[in-house]
Amino acid sequence: KSGKSGCFYYTFYMQKELEKPSGITPEIQTYIDGLVQQYESRIAAMWEQFRLAQAKKYLPQSEKFPAQGCLFNEAETLVDIGP
Repeated sequence: KSGKSGCFYYTFYMQKELEKPSGITPEIQTYIDGLVQQYESRIAAMWEQFRLAQAKKYLPQSEKFPAQGCLFNEAETLVDIGP
């Protein structure tokens, strides 16, 4: 998925690069580029948080632990021992 979004951002960036007005000073452009980079980083972090939340919500979860089988089988133990 990241390949597609990277391609999108590159295409978007190149399109914006071609549409830049000629009257912007290098200082202003540097400031704008910094803002864009900050927002892209924040968006990437939010997507990662969303992805982790989705994984936590929808991935199979188990409350079983490897040694749990020995701890909670009192009924089986009582049946095996018998009266």
